[in-house]
Amino acid sequence: MGNGKSIYMEEMTKRVYKIVANQFEVKPKEIQPNTHFKHDLGADSMDLIMIVVEVENTYGFTIPDEELPKMLTPSMIIDAIQRFI
Repeated sequence: MGNGKSIYMEEMTKRVYKIVANQFEVKPKEIQPNTHFKHDLGADSMDLIMIVVEVENTYGFTIPDEELPKMLTPSMIIDAIQRFI
């Protein structure tokens, strides 16, 4: 059972990295769990919104507006996915 969850987490991580990489036109392997969207990738507010919208569309849920300022790294997005789906 634990293996299924780790495979799911691995796939989720890959998807989130790909979403982030596509937004910033970098390779997914350049993205790390704590890559900071603003400081490391130069994100502006529109970039952050585009990432969140793509994650919401991919996983079929909505991240509450009050959570948006917390979406600063891939690991924070993965945490939100786990909490809200």
